[in-house]
Amino acid sequence: MAIDDDLRMKATECIQNNFFAVLETREFHALPSIKIELVVGSTTLNTNIMCDLILNWISQHLRKDNSTLQELGEYMHLLYLNCDKTLHDCSDMDKKNMYFSDIIKDYQSYRLTKRSLSTSSPSGNSNENSIFTTPNLKLINNNLTSNVTNDLQAFETKLIHIDQSTEYTYIAIAVVKGKMLSIAIHMSPSSLSTPNTSGNGHLIHTDNIDDNEYVTKLFSPILTTDKEIPLASLSTARCGFGGYDRGDCLDTIEQFNPIEGKWTSLSVPMSSRRGRVSAAIVNNKIYVCGGSNGQQELNTGEYFNLKSMNKWSPIKDLDTPVAHGATCSDDSYVYLIGGCEGDICKNDCYRYDPEKNQWSTLGSMNCERSQAAAVYFNGKIYVFGGYKSSRCLSSCEILTLSTNEWSIGPTMRENRRGCGAVLYEKKIFIIGGSNGVTSLTSIEVYDPITSEWIININGMPNELNIPRVGVGITVCNEKLYVIGGFDGRSFLKSIEVYDKINQRWKLSNNNHNKSEKMNHQNSNDMKT
Repeated sequence: MAIDDDLRMKATECIQNNFFAVLETREFHALPSIKIELVVGSTTLNTNIMCDLILNWISQHLRKDNSTLQELGEYMHLLYLNCDKTLHDCSDMDKKNMYFSDIIKDYQSYRLTKRSLSTSSPSGNSNENSIFTTPNLKLINNNLTSNVTNDLQAFETKLIHIDQSTEYTYIAIAVVKGKMLSIAIHMSPSSLSTPNTSGNGHLIHTDNIDDNEYVTKLFSPILTTDKEIPLASLSTARCGFGGYDRGDCLDTIEQFNPIEGKWTSLSVPMSSRRGRVSAAIVNNKIYVCGGSNGQQELNTGEYFNLKSMNKWSPIKDLDTPVAHGATCSDDSYVYLIGGCEGDICKNDCYRYDPEKNQWSTLGSMNCERSQAAAVYFNGKIYVFGGYKSSRCLSSCEILTLSTNEWSIGPTMRENRRGCGAVLYEKKIFIIGGSNGVTSLTSIEVYDPITSEWIININGMPNELNIPRVGVGITVCNEKLYVIGGFDGRSFLKSIEVYDKINQRWKLSNNNHNKSEKMNHQNSNDMKT
């Protein structure tokens, strides 16, 4: 028993002393992850107390609802902290509470839907996925014969380490009822009067604010437009290429002229309606692979010749249907990564050779992921975020093409599915997406040369004007464009361009964007 205790203590110390290195390991990403959005009242607490409150809430939730950690990690939990320093789920918040808002109202509707679905489907509580029990074996000596010790470990709940990953975000590794897990905690910048510094035991100061102000600051960045350079908008709201417009997958194509600022609908539709699909360009040809026609996932692909501009031509079929795959190119090949078929996410990586009209299979990712974003740079493919097992991901994987080997890259600050990624001035911009609860305006910038995340562009805030998930992203004439998407309530026609000189995003200045400006303020993505 002494040997086991010593091993556990050394393992804990190793995690504490190498915390951010641990966050990049494959074992960490195999842990169940609980995501907490914290609405705080007028109080002051330190990080240890905050984490203790959250651990107690998780333990009580598991016991009360007979849930598993896997089920608890399927969606983000919106919690509020009372003045008496007790945590409560916002699904139970009274409408008379000073912090009640439309966001919390939508969250309550979302939770009600989740409860209805869980009661109508068979319970899987008795058999948790083995991925959630394996990591604990690293801290437990399986040769122990003491039933008492094993029982104590089975009910053990404790914080291993918590640290600050961004100004208002914390990440923790803990043990709840003998099972190791990670906890991501986000607090709204508008509810903090003084930013906390990293480390255990530091104070978090919070002030009372109006609930409408809280919601506005959290979900509604200030809109900016530029009347001197108005941007045209899509004629049809859509997500991505081909795309989806609430109830109907599209086969139409629109072409943007950045000099004239005009969109033109091309008279040559794709051979298949395709939503949930991305595109890549090789040798002046646009390739689209897989996707969905609204009824089923597709294994077909086609290309459009930008020189002739007169037809779509089929390419060799994939062996299996793939929707929500990430696509990129290295100017010679097209790469299709991850995606899903029905409810099953994939970790496959396919390479298409346009010269031979042939698909080949490369090494598989460490993690299955759908709705991820992929970018090629300097012999490597970077894959960010995505969706797996009902949870959004913040992890990154890197494929070195010369060795056909995947490695774990640095973790993003936010979980993101349906985000866009593009190489711009030798940096990778990861834009928008959804964290599982709300569509995002935030942007993360990664430097693949130094392998570092850049907090701000040139030291300035860089959020989009409108939240966008399923967004199209491209660079044209050295300008960065984001196109269409979904803001949590409606599909978008607008586009935004990054003004590098003034370090801000400009929104298209068309009449229909008035409604988008109104709608985006409380937009949130409550997809299960």
